[in-house]
Amino acid sequence: MDTWPPPQFERFHETARRLRADSVRTRILSVHACLRLVEAQIKAHLINEARSSMEKLRHTTQEIDRHLREPGYVPSTALHELREMHNALQARMQETEKSIGLAA
Repeated sequence: MDTWPPPQFERFHETARRLRADSVRTRILSVHACLRLVEAQIKAHLINEARSSMEKLRHTTQEIDRHLREPGYVPSTALHELREMHNALQARMQETEKSIGLAA
């Protein structure tokens, strides 16, 4: 009798987890790049635009956080690195939010 699920399923799931880890990593780096634009908006005294941008970035980071908390979403070998990257991103965002009065 054949085994169920077939071994190919596990390979498929592992590939999916690696691709999701790559996606999370790319989104974290993209938010860092967008924060540079927000910092430029702040320097140009475009505070309303900076606040609007930060709200969108906050939504993205919350989505990333939700994915990192989901068991099996990314390979366990990548989870620590991605959480550290996400924590650093959140710290940078908090500092930026403080500079435009969005955080206490």
